[in-house]
Amino acid sequence: MSMKRLIIILFTCFSVSAAYALSLDSCQAMAKRNYPLVKQYGIIEKLEKVNVSSALRAWIPQLGFMAEAAYNSDVPALPQEFSDIINEFYEVKGLSKDQYKVALQLNQQIWDGGLASANKKIAKAEAEVNKLTVEKEMESLAKQVNGIYFTILMLESQRQTLNYADTLLQGTLANVESCVGNGVALQSDLDNVALEMLDLEQKKIELDHSVVAARQILSIMTGEDMASVELEVPEIPDVDYSVNNRAELRLFDAKVAQAEARRGLVNASVIPQLGLYAQGFWGRPGLNLFDDMIYDEFSWNYIVGVRLQWNISGFYNYRNNMDKIDFAVQSAEVERDAFKFGSDMETAKIRQEIEKMRKLRESDDKIVALRQSVRKASESKYANGVITINDLLRDITNENNAVATRTYRQLQLIKNIYDLKATLNQ
Repeated sequence: MSMKRLIIILFTCFSVSAAYALSLDSCQAMAKRNYPLVKQYGIIEKLEKVNVSSALRAWIPQLGFMAEAAYNSDVPALPQEFSDIINEFYEVKGLSKDQYKVALQLNQQIWDGGLASANKKIAKAEAEVNKLTVEKEMESLAKQVNGIYFTILMLESQRQTLNYADTLLQGTLANVESCVGNGVALQSDLDNVALEMLDLEQKKIELDHSVVAARQILSIMTGEDMASVELEVPEIPDVDYSVNNRAELRLFDAKVAQAEARRGLVNASVIPQLGLYAQGFWGRPGLNLFDDMIYDEFSWNYIVGVRLQWNISGFYNYRNNMDKIDFAVQSAEVERDAFKFGSDMETAKIRQEIEKMRKLRESDDKIVALRQSVRKASESKYANGVITINDLLRDITNENNAVATRTYRQLQLIKNIYDLKATLNQ
């Protein structure tokens, strides 16, 4: 069978099955859905809502209940002179040393100096950092899927190349058998061909096991059975080298935003807070001490007011806290520059590999055609007794290697481009 005919058959088979083939994008989507870490997105969103809700609850009226009983060693009393005069008209019992109080306290924040707003921003910034941390891991997963997907394609392409080599050897075996039958070739020539075919079978077995192992890994990644699924050979995609959407870069920006959100909290810690309060209580003594001295009874009382609080201790570490935030911002910016430096180097390396593959691929078809021509000529020479069977087998191997190299290089080119897309998160 000629190489041209084999290529036509393989292309036809691929075209027929292409409609049912699974694409790389589909595998990526399946792997992301199946990856356990994807559940972390939902947890992060719920935690963000809880933290934001907690920050905003500072504006909800705060209601408290209190009950107390106390015994005092001494209590306020009227001077003896006043007590003697008043006792002529009223009996002044005085305050009891055992005192009781059951109270409800209501506090309402009017101005918190930006504390609630700062906590809300911190909650959102923290959630963004957590989300991008997960997204960074998901990008790593995409590269892993690319690697195993193209590994399977390359192994299966090698299997097809071995099949092609097997076809050539079958034809050679028939020719040698004919030559041996006509007395123009030795039995050892048949043995050499048989050895090549046995070696080919061993390589097929190794490849088959490698394919099974690789498909098992892909099955684990996607959560689907990939044992017999046809994998589509991707088209060469377009890449915009100027666009870098890596999650790490956005993660560093999110860390800067998180640090800036903490700055608002530090500022809020040195600003006065204003609020309303009200307290109603039933107890003994009440607010009217003179009445309580005379009657010594339980009474209802209430207090309402405005309270201004200013915790000046926040100034003690204000400068240090601000410096810590500045250092955190600077550290994130340095890490971002270092990551971008490494990413640019990785991108440049992959781009050079892509360009090399493109140039080498231009001559692959010519090399295969020439190797095929040499092999055909060797078949004719062997039939005429000009060369040995080893020479013919060498030329068959060279042609097979050329076909394998061409296929490998084509797939490697596509893989490198997809790796570049993954590196740039496009």
